[in-house]
Amino acid sequence: MDAKDRFRGCIIGLAVADATGYPVEFLRTREDILAATGGKGVTGPPIPAVYSDDTQMTICIAEALIEAGKEIDPFMAALSRRFVTWLDEQENPALKRAPGNTCLSACRNLKDGVRWDKSGIAASTGCGSAMRSAPIGLYHDRIEKIADFAINSSVITHPHDLATCASVGTALLTRLALNDMSPGCWAAELVVVASISTDFTDIIKLAAQQAAEKGHPDYVLSDHCLGEGWTGHDAVASALFCCMTHPNSYKDAVLLAANTIGDSDSIACIAGAWMGARLGTEGIPKEWQDGIENRDRLIDLADRLYAASLAQVPY
Repeated sequence: MDAKDRFRGCIIGLAVADATGYPVEFLRTREDILAATGGKGVTGPPIPAVYSDDTQMTICIAEALIEAGKEIDPFMAALSRRFVTWLDEQENPALKRAPGNTCLSACRNLKDGVRWDKSGIAASTGCGSAMRSAPIGLYHDRIEKIADFAINSSVITHPHDLATCASVGTALLTRLALNDMSPGCWAAELVVVASISTDFTDIIKLAAQQAAEKGHPDYVLSDHCLGEGWTGHDAVASALFCCMTHPNSYKDAVLLAANTIGDSDSIACIAGAWMGARLGTEGIPKEWQDGIENRDRLIDLADRLYAASLAQVPY
């Protein structure tokens, strides 16, 4: 497959995975998930396949990169405008898709005129920045640029070190997936780049260890081990475990992620972005792709992001 198809796979893959986990987000037990799905668990995206705020905010990142992604200051200005527009759209019940309180509060600060580097909620370690940073790993190919853009795109809402490391994690592993690196190698690469936080690197190492030892998902993807995905480091570690457990199957990795208790759509969204970038659209079930809302717009977004990435001045 070519790089353009991998871009499509990433954007479509994250939206489809988000929609797959969205209906069971917030459910607290495995029994709750089974009860909500007729005893089968999550077997694929619903009909219609509606995505959550995770994909909405990912679209903001991608559009800001297309508009002004070469240098950080113009990018952050563009992203600030798009986040304020996203906030205004939350007044429409049809577009309000369970947005997180941290993202809402930070975007209100932006709307009130607070600079982007001061708008974030300092104490929040939530996954709101990790869930949306995959396009950065598509657009930029140098680790330094990926880290810089991912960190700053997190600071605007989630400036805590754990959240910024998680944002780097999603973006960097998207790039490694795009380059066709096997999931089994991802953790070692990420630990080197995200060494600013030992709490983050420790949970990434734990996820890789559990995958290597074939840990049981009911244990690993819970508060007994990696957590429920509500924080950025939990979500990235959990998505990593899902991809390492099913390194060659988008469907199996996403279903494992979507059937978790807690923030199932965010874990699935991150895993879906990585597996879509690695396997391209051919790796995603066609019926899943066909059912996702705004499919043609998402494909157009991926194509424009791909073209923008090629148009950059060489470093």
